[in-house]
Amino acid sequence: MRRARISDKEVMEALSLTAYETTAVMFFIITLRYLIVSGTFYFVLKRPRWQHKRIHPDPPRREQLVQEIGWSIVSCLIFALSGTAGDLAWKAGYTQVYLDVHRHGIAYLLLSVPLLMFLHDTYFYFAHRLMHHKVLFDRVHKVHHLSRNPSPWASFCFHPFEAFVEALILPLLILVVPVHPIALLIFVTVMSVFGVVNHTGYELYSKEFVTNRWLSAWLTVTHHQMHHTHYRTNFGLYFTLWDRWLGTEHAKYAATFLRVKAQRSLVPAAAISPARLGLRLRPFARVAPRVVENAVHVGALEGMAAEVVTQTLDEVRG
Repeated sequence: MRRARISDKEVMEALSLTAYETTAVMFFIITLRYLIVSGTFYFVLKRPRWQHKRIHPDPPRREQLVQEIGWSIVSCLIFALSGTAGDLAWKAGYTQVYLDVHRHGIAYLLLSVPLLMFLHDTYFYFAHRLMHHKVLFDRVHKVHHLSRNPSPWASFCFHPFEAFVEALILPLLILVVPVHPIALLIFVTVMSVFGVVNHTGYELYSKEFVTNRWLSAWLTVTHHQMHHTHYRTNFGLYFTLWDRWLGTEHAKYAATFLRVKAQRSLVPAAAISPARLGLRLRPFARVAPRVVENAVHVGALEGMAAEVVTQTLDEVRG
């Protein structure tokens, strides 16, 4: 017996919440996701084994971290309001959100994620350039650039007006692009992770991300870090495409990336755990005295041989 499919209307009725309840739930989810993702990268990358990947030699100051978290929590609330607006639009039938996977097929569901990323990257690039207009930069975008050496906590660190502009992308996308909730969930997860990774201050990508033709379209940590230090270049979010097409990529980006990778290629001694090394050095410690003793004997024999050769040569010359 075939099971009847649940209609979109029935799902909407089952998920019926007031606007206040929806905002509260979304604020909780977005804030929790921000704290988990940012906190994970922050505390993991603080470990000694990752320090050779640090782009800036000095870690962010405590005051900066507090500021980044504070502004980010405000942004989470604004993003929650944006999510509520999208939810209301969906329930009113104004969006392109669909629940039946077969309506557009599995292939479209998978391809819709990179499509959403490209559209978001396009929106972000031009909105970001607009934020660098003198009027908006001094009054709004400067909040984000107070973190010249950003940390993972800076991913949502925006002035409320900029957070509002950033939050508009989700309602706009679901109004015009057919999207399944699964693809939407993947997209917002990628968005959150990318925002954090771009601000870690640690170059986590391999050199192929600037030397390979295809991988170089992917934005690296160095790419965005250079935006925080140079301001007028590198405006992208996921990709380097718009920066290349419109000539706003920093001329020394590739060279800077490769220099960072080359200079930080060796793991510092501090990153090696003495406890772990102890287990490996114990067998060597047992044989080390014998090795040293034999080396001394060998050295002595070499010295004696050298003296004999010298005396023989002197006799031959004489």
